[in-house]
Amino acid sequence: MGGAAHNRGARRGAFRTVLPAPRSALHRSALCGRRAVRYLVPVPTIEFLNGAHAALKTIEAPDGGELVDLCDLHFAPVPFSCRSASCGTCQVEVVEGAALLEPPGDSERELLELLAGPPEARLACQARVRAGAGRVRVKPLGT
Repeated sequence: MGGAAHNRGARRGAFRTVLPAPRSALHRSALCGRRAVRYLVPVPTIEFLNGAHAALKTIEAPDGGELVDLCDLHFAPVPFSCRSASCGTCQVEVVEGAALLEPPGDSERELLELLAGPPEARLACQARVRAGAGRVRVKPLGT
């Protein structure tokens, strides 16, 4: 189901309003005379924490996506350098919501083993957020 998507504020809950996409000109004209049907679709929320586990920034990721891209788009407080799983600058601890992240790939897993960080560690340049309801809380390591 495609359609126009509109984000709702976090105060009302992390949901996205999805309008059904018109299938033809006839379908479009039929919708003009009636109230549009809206579906609420839950979206993942990502919280970036500081050392005291207080949220520095909270964002929504309606379609999921690469964590590095979401950090860039929303100016999240995660440092990046290589962006290719070779330096470990973007290592974060996943405090909550690891199930909303895709499993690490081979290159990420190898570097995490070399860095010998906590078992909840991920590389923000390699982590991918899945679409769906939930909250991911991450804390840059070293803070």
